Amino acid sequence: MSDADTLARQRKRSKAGCLTCRERRKKCDETHSNEHDGACQRCIQGAWKCQWPIPPTQQPVRVFERGARTKAREGRSTSRSASVDTVAPPLPEAAVPNSTTAVPAFTATPAALAPKQAGPAVTQIDGLAPSSSQICPPASQPSSPQRSSFAHLDSIRPGFHSLGSLGRIAEHANLEVTFQAVDQELYAFFYDAYFCSLSGPLRKIAVQAIKQTVTSTEVGRNAAMATCMLYRLHVLQNTPSSLVDINGMKHEEDELRARADEYFQVALDQLSRQPIPLAVKLQALMDLYSHQFVRVGAQAAQFLLLLYEIFIQELGPDPILDLQTIQDPNQLLLTVFGWEDVMICLILRRRPSFRILGLPGEPRFAGSTELIDEVNSYVSVIPQLGVIPVGLMLCVAAAANLAAPQSSLPSEVVACKAEAIEKAIRSWRPPLATSDQLADSATYLEYLASTEMYRHAILIYLYQTVWKHGPLSAIIAASLQQILRIGARYVSGTVRRDPDFTALHDPTSGGPSTANSPGVTAPVQIPDALMHAMRAVPFFLAGTAAIMPADRRLCLQGLRAAGSEPGWSDNIKALERIWEVQQADGWLRDWRDVLEQEDMHIAFL
Repeated sequence: MSDADTLARQRKRSKAGCLTCRERRKKCDETHSNEHDGACQRCIQGAWKCQWPIPPTQQPVRVFERGARTKAREGRSTSRSASVDTVAPPLPEAAVPNSTTAVPAFTATPAALAPKQAGPAVTQIDGLAPSSSQICPPASQPSSPQRSSFAHLDSIRPGFHSLGSLGRIAEHANLEVTFQAVDQELYAFFYDAYFCSLSGPLRKIAVQAIKQTVTSTEVGRNAAMATCMLYRLHVLQNTPSSLVDINGMKHEEDELRARADEYFQVALDQLSRQPIPLAVKLQALMDLYSHQFVRVGAQAAQFLLLLYEIFIQELGPDPILDLQTIQDPNQLLLTVFGWEDVMICLILRRRPSFRILGLPGEPRFAGSTELIDEVNSYVSVIPQLGVIPVGLMLCVAAAANLAAPQSSLPSEVVACKAEAIEKAIRSWRPPLATSDQLADSATYLEYLASTEMYRHAILIYLYQTVWKHGPLSAIIAASLQQILRIGARYVSGTVRRDPDFTALHDPTSGGPSTANSPGVTAPVQIPDALMHAMRAVPFFLAGTAAIMPADRRLCLQGLRAAGSEPGWSDNIKALERIWEVQQADGWLRDWRDVLEQEDMHIAFL
């Protein structure tokens, strides 16, 4: 044996690492990050609360006391001779034994869904009882110093119940997440369709940035796995009955739902405990929002939007969303989140969290009395997301900004701004089609039709929120008819080939389509489920202005085409309740006021 081997065997373990890595039996890098309260890099990447031992210089000084050892020995013998029953104090949460049972990533085969073997006994966390299939946000759990970021939501949280399967993952501190290649491919396929309007290189950068953000931390992987379990459930439910075992299909669906709930609860718990980069927080919230919308409903999804508004405050007051210069992937992700934040204003009474320069209705330059009244010349790195082009997104942001503070503005100012915004909406033109879009003419025409539905929906939003017009307004009635005439062809039952997520699991399909010619980017098709979900917002806004029974039935068909999950069901119930209140009162009120009075919620994917 060489001298080097002898020295290696005699080398002692370092005791300068953090207590968290020591308890997890991981090697600590012993670094102190200034941006995360002195946490080590391993705890930052795993979203753990990093705790360091007390330095020797700060420990109390040991003082010699004559006879202390004898007194201690006598005290131990006295305690052993006493016949008093003692109860061990409960372990603190951080001291709960780590689970050795990992949650495996599911495959589409029934063999992977066999019942799990009984694992070690688990301990219930925070007194949550397995009473229902819904979740309990951290704000409704007993207060804890590690959950201070949710403490001020007590007054606004919805009345959730605890997760039914929480006992299975009570020892979730060491839940292992295997983000397998098939799940990463499924996850990337969804965002590849979402970024279909981007050029090939930029689309690849965007998908890679989201993939890297998701896989960089445990909270990101848990949130992504919660979404992937629901994607797999969607694939299973849309598989022809001739290709699956009917008896085992029900058991497989239940297992996928249970696993999705488990991953969600762990991700939400980690999100509330650890200092996490903002991009990771927002991406995890998007995945958790999708889970709550599909599994619980609109109210639970809206709760996560409140968390989004809290997290976005880390950027400071009134952050600017720059759409014209994107320098790094993190800024690209923030642009995507800011884009979605603007579109939420169509259904919720709020203004955008970001400030966007160059909106219609604003002065063309400082000190100018001329207002911007067109958006066709606006240059953006991202021309559109989904079916929403940048020009219409700017119009939504401008209308939402005007609707919020209009009570404090002179009526003449409101009228001038609203006229400029309306002119920008009416004069908007779709950008020139790219070669990728023209490669699939049917999908491109469907995209144009969906975009026109949004343009008329934004006109309805502008007249409802700013001008305070009702359904009898000629402008609103005309936009309503345009939405229904365009959308009717997509809810009439016409069948077309659905490039859905099942292509990733069909061995004969070869996965998503690839280019046949070198140098040509393959066209990215948007799945039918995603297209129906995107068209649900125009159908809902049209429904709030619909009076005739035939028009209302068509709006309901458009919402039902998006899906049958709890979130979509809540939207349909809210729309039907709006009609009931209007019919009972005999006069029309703002549908947002009706939902607030009835304590009903809506949300969209």
